[in-house]
Amino acid sequence: MADQQPQDVYADPNWGAPKSATELHGDAYLATLSPQMADRVKAYAEGRLPFPGGFAQRSPFFQAMIGAATQYDPSFDAINYQTRYKTRAAFTSGKESQQVNAINTVIGHLSNLSDLADALHNGDFPMVNRLTNWFKYEMGNPSITNYQTAQKAVSDEVTRVWRQAGGAEADVQAARANLDVNNAPSQIHGAIQTYGHLLDSKLDSLRSQYKQGMGTDPIGMITPQSQQALDKLEQRAGGAPAPSGIKILRIEKQPQE
Repeated sequence: MADQQPQDVYADPNWGAPKSATELHGDAYLATLSPQMADRVKAYAEGRLPFPGGFAQRSPFFQAMIGAATQYDPSFDAINYQTRYKTRAAFTSGKESQQVNAINTVIGHLSNLSDLADALHNGDFPMVNRLTNWFKYEMGNPSITNYQTAQKAVSDEVTRVWRQAGGAEADVQAARANLDVNNAPSQIHGAIQTYGHLLDSKLDSLRSQYKQGMGTDPIGMITPQSQQALDKLEQRAGGAPAPSGIKILRIEKQPQE
């Protein structure tokens, strides 16, 4: 989408919203504009299209676009629109986007580890589990090695993602010890739940970062599958399910200029 205004923009009778629309916002306001201008106003307001700098920004056309973007989205700040643009870029293709995807992926792997923990059929006494699992291992039961393989992979993955997200490694190492194959189900599921809470807290930090940059209400960054996984981890650990109905982050990729 080019930054040059259409030659006939002021000749378009639908460009300027009618006086009756001065109190309208959001989609109701966009409906008063031509489709071309509505798309452009929305793109500017959402940070998908950057305003030009210097003299071009002060032209009547772009001053009108700033006014229209503000009416469409009252939270739009014409002074900090570049911040909104850069924030959207970060959460669609930058480091923050990669962190969100990585955290959701690890949460899914925690759900798989929880299933493998149930497949162990451990009891409440680790000492008894140790003897039972030794016997099952010697008999070629795959549940032991399946869990141990996944446990190491998930623990390493959680540690790596946590470190990349700026967390202290000691926070995740404390839970690792409770994932031993011979532990009681309550210990294992409690440790897995702790991992889930830590990762969700990182998503909360990213939500705050997104809100600060975009100037909009908080938005969830957890996929439906990851939300279901967290609910399952909570239930298996004996806690209440995680809050449902969280809005999902859906950011359109930036258009090619």
